[in-house]
Amino acid sequence: MDITDELFERVLENARLKLSEEEKKRFKADIYEVLAAFAVIDEAPVNDEKPSYHPIPLENKWDTEDQPETFSEREKLWSQLKRNYEGYVWGPKIKKGQK
Repeated sequence: MDITDELFERVLENARLKLSEEEKKRFKADIYEVLAAFAVIDEAPVNDEKPSYHPIPLENKWDTEDQPETFSEREKLWSQLKRNYEGYVWGPKIKKGQK
């Protein structure tokens, strides 16, 4: 496969890479090396073979038997908060200069 300059620049843009000309030369050579390795794989005689899949079985990682519970120590929690007001928690400033 030939990689045109336009395609190569699109790859760099999509990957958000800003490379010097020297880095571009080395990267392009690396891409050709990878494509050559895949070309060898493409030559494998597998015309009549069915694909072999080994998927990981899907499992529910979350315990579906959990049920929501009311938090019984709300007042204790609120008393430990440094900044709270009328049922709201004040967090730290996110942006500099924010009041």
